[in-house]
This record gives sequence, structure tokens and C-alpha cells, in this order.
Amino acid sequence: MLGAAHRACLGTAVQLLRAGRAQLADILTTMDIDTNLEGQAHTNWMAPPPGRCPFCQDPHAQPTDEDIYPKWLVREMKRHGVRSSDPHRRRINWPTTPVCQHCNNTWMSTLENDVKDILVPMFFHVRSLDEHAQGWLALWAAKMAILFDAIGSSIVPHGAGQGLEVFRQPHHGMRVWIAAYHDVNPLAVVSRPIYMPGNDSSDDFLGLCVTFSVVKVAFQVLIPFLDGDLAPLEDFHGSVVPIWPPANPILDWPPRYRFDATSIQALAARINDNRENLTIEVNLDAAQRVKQAPPESGSTSESQRTE
Repeated sequence: MLGAAHRACLGTAVQLLRAGRAQLADILTTMDIDTNLEGQAHTNWMAPPPGRCPFCQDPHAQPTDEDIYPKWLVREMKRHGVRSSDPHRRRINWPTTPVCQHCNNTWMSTLENDVKDILVPMFFHVRSLDEHAQGWLALWAAKMAILFDAIGSSIVPHGAGQGLEVFRQPHHGMRVWIAAYHDVNPLAVVSRPIYMPGNDSSDDFLGLCVTFSVVKVAFQVLIPFLDGDLAPLEDFHGSVVPIWPPANPILDWPPRYRFDATSIQALAARINDNRENLTIEVNLDAAQRVKQAPPESGSTSESQRTE
């Protein structure tokens, strides 16, 4: 055992260890771990208790119900004409889930500020995304997937959310893809549990796949509960691009084709447990590629042109 640290100091401790600047004791303590769990799942692979923050897991924190969609994204929704379905209520009822104030006001707030500057321009213009930008988007998408799972009966092991809080990146086993999206419904969500092979009535899970859209961008997040290989997946003529683990030094946004509220169901179904016979037939429209032209000399307005 290298040592112990307060939860709030774990991120700094990890950075010091990676940089080789941590001061370790001359004689390290040997830690013995009992792996005989007598058929019980390790607590790190169990879902967090109801009402517990899905990230820090602090039993002493008092989580409050927070909107899953951040305020900056809600403003973009309204900008795109999203209104309450109830004519008597102006406020839209967004889904909420318990999150502690510490997580909400520290690393999650920082993440939202960083991702907003990357994601909002993607709603309107072509972009080149380097690995740094792809990493932020992947972390944000993984955070959103865990929040979607926490709305109902959570099945994601709490170690997945805890890893985001500690390491500020998705677990190495997670997969995240990105795609273009366009529909009058800007917020599509498809959450599909992946079951163990065998008895159809089994509730043993292999993982969870969450596919969701935000305005003009769709994400797909696979959270595996066990190690294993993933079979080759349909990429819809290169329209679904991996961003975690990093695969492309530069990602040219948007991809060739875009999904809508109907075809995103096929995107969600490409990762499945073979319990149902699937025939995927999809019609995709070409993604619109709008370039932002530089302002003319002496003018403060911006013009746009479409390829």
C-alpha cells in the first residue's frame, strides 16, 4: 500500500504519483486482500444505494435533486425553440437525480464550463476536434450516462461513477462514440441493459449502453461490467466515430451522415445481447456542414456559407 489520502486529495495524490514526485515511506505497508467473496459481488461492482451520490459515494453527504441537463444546455434548448408541452406552465420539467453539493459545485461544474465551449459550436459549424477536446466530450458523455442510469433503478456499478470523480476520465473499459443528430426532438435517450447469455429471465447484467442526443450531437456510451472483447460494430458508413478510448488524433466534425429520433434507435440497437432478432434498416440524411466565414474588414457581423 502506497499510502492513504482524503477523498478531496485523491486527484492530487494520483498526479504526484504519476509524475514521480510523491514522497513515499521507506518501508511500505503490505496489504492483503481477501478475494474469497463466497459468491457475493464485490461492493465496487454493485450499484450505489438509492439516494447516494452516484459519483463520490460519500455516505455522509446529503444529495439534492439536480437537473440532469445543465443550465447552459437548457438555454440552448430554448434557443432552438424547445418549449413546455403544458400550455399553462412555462417552465419545462427536466429530469432530476440526486447529486451531492461537493461534486455538483466542483469537478462537475468545471467539466460543464469546459465542455460548453467545445460542444455549443458543434451545434452550428464544422470543427476539428483534437484528442484533448474528444477526451472532455467523452468524460461529459460518461457522466451523463451515469446520471441517466441513476434516474431509476440504477444498475451501473458505483466504481464507474467513482472513477470519473477521482481520475476525471472514463474507465479504461468504457467506450464512447459520437455522431451527428438532427430532429425536432433534440433530447432523445435510449438506455439498453446488456444481459448475460443464457436464461432470458436472468437479471445478470454484462453492461449498460446509453445512447442520447443533445441538440445536434448524439453520444453512445457503453459501460461494461465485465472484461471482454467487443464484436465489430456497424458504423453507418463512418457516421459513428469513437472518441474513447482515443482513436483519432483529429476528428473532422460532423461525420458524413446524421441521425434523427427514429434512426437513433438503430444506433442504440447496434450493441445488444442477442436476446432479440434485430434487422437494422436505416435511412440517414447527409449532415449539414456549415463553415463560419471570417468577418469582413471593418464589419462586426459574421456571414455563413454551406458546403
